[in-house]
Parts: sequence; structure tokens; C-alpha cells
Amino acid sequence: RLACKLTGWQIDVKTESQRKQETKANVTAVKEMFLQLEGVGPRIADVLIKGGMDTVEKIASSQPEDLVVFSGIGEKLAEKMIESARKILTEPPPPDQEAEAPAEQVSAPEEKSSDWKTCEPSH
Repeated sequence: RLACKLTGWQIDVKTESQRKQETKANVTAVKEMFLQLEGVGPRIADVLIKGGMDTVEKIASSQPEDLVVFSGIGEKLAEKMIESARKILTEPPPPDQEAEAPAEQVSAPEEKSSDWKTCEPSH
């Protein structure tokens, strides 16, 4: 609490298992995004994530030579992935996905555990 008062920041204290669960959820979400890219299967998605590629934006801004260093990715696949990532970023999501997004955003705050310690900034 003192740190909250001194910094004016909100600090969430999480258990190790909560942190691991959150990390796993983030990795799963990134993997699902990567599976939408042309030519990317579960193994390639895992290789990209382990290699530090954690957003479609990073792939879209990459050059083929940046991606061929990963196991299983050749120049043609790298070019397909980059083109597919750029296409995903420039096209609006299909209407059915737009309808799902707000529902996900509404449910996200409910995931907070009651044993989290939170302090609000003091004004």
C-alpha cells in the first residue's frame, strides 16, 4: 500500500500461479492469431512465439530474412506470412468477429481473482 501511495500507481499483486495462467492465456491468444496467417501451423506458431515474435504487427513489419532464421521457415513461407499479416492488419475484421470482440472485452474484468491486492492512486 505504501508503494501505491508514494508512486500514485495502481499495483496488482498476483500469485505465481495467477501470473503463469495469465501468461499461458496470452501465448494461446497470440498462437491463435498466428494460425490465421497463411502457411502457419501450430509448430511454426510455437517457433515464432519462442523466438520473440509475439504480435502480427511484428511479422507484418519484418523482412523475409528476419523470419528465415526460424526453424522450418523458408523464404517463400516468410513472404507469404508477411503478406498475410499485412492483409490482416489492413482489412477490417468480418462482421461476426466484430460482434464477438465487445463480449470478450466485457467479460475480461470478471477474471480478476478476489485475492488480488489492488490500490488506487490517491488524489
